[in-house]
Amino acid sequence: MEEGVPRSRTRKKQDAQEIDELAGELMALSAEDIRALPVQEDLKLIIAEGHGITAYGARKRHRKYLARNLRGPFAELLEPLRAHMASRHGSRQAEVQREKYLSGLRDRLLLPDSCSRALEELAERFPDADLNGLRFLVQKNLKTPQRRYGREIYRLVVSIWQRNTRQAARVEHERNS
Repeated sequence: MEEGVPRSRTRKKQDAQEIDELAGELMALSAEDIRALPVQEDLKLIIAEGHGITAYGARKRHRKYLARNLRGPFAELLEPLRAHMASRHGSRQAEVQREKYLSGLRDRLLLPDSCSRALEELAERFPDADLNGLRFLVQKNLKTPQRRYGREIYRLVVSIWQRNTRQAARVEHERNS
């Protein structure tokens, strides 16, 4: 927006509402996430104070207090905070997508008609993975379906995913070094 042109009342209200929503998101962060914020300790303390508040009205009042501080003394930290929260949101979405993929893969491994295709998909995606234990559990589940096999299969699929993504990250890091 240009320097000499005043903001409209609607735009001011929208900005205030965005800051209020950001304050609500900041209050929902865990203590560990608050420590990782790229802000001053004073603001971190204000955010952390909201954790002990349980009453609805008091939480709302504290959110408004935090938003007022974000508009006033800590206004220069708005953009870094927005960028940090956006990156957190993006990583959360990637994590949710990963969980959906892995649980869908587990579901396909539990079904008799799609388990072989799911095993082939795992073998293609992770060629270095040891799938013998997973094949054994899938065969056990096909003979006598039990809930615990589903949990064990999911644990194995997650461990295969984690092991191979760590290896890929290590190779990428070595390649960039």
